[in-house]
Amino acid sequence: MISDVGREYGIVILLDALGTSQRIISDIDKFIEDWDSVLDKLSQNVDILERELASRRYRTGIIIKDIFDNIQIFFPTDNPDKGYTDLTGGNSLWWTIQLSADLLINIVRYGITKNIYFRGCISMGHIRK
Repeated sequence: MISDVGREYGIVILLDALGTSQRIISDIDKFIEDWDSVLDKLSQNVDILERELASRRYRTGIIIKDIFDNIQIFFPTDNPDKGYTDLTGGNSLWWTIQLSADLLINIVRYGITKNIYFRGCISMGHIRK
């Protein structure tokens, strides 16, 4: 059995910026400026989301990491496998998924204004921090 030490349960969002190589060839300075702007906006939005989650007594501790033109976002949540989970909308897991979607909508829209287009996926499970 795999140990739960150092592992946490939550939502993982992976984003990849499309067309990065061509933008770097065309104007690396402008790409870096726009990329930094997107990361700053994401960080600001996560701060707002953390306050919203905390005010509702939901789990906080969102982690953002970026590697070149990829972004990883981790939302810690309660593990639904460790007990009954009400998926009708009255629990923190459901609301955390909803709020993560709001965060994605905002960052994808902002990225478009900077000529940065994202694709990605959302998953849920254990991660090793």
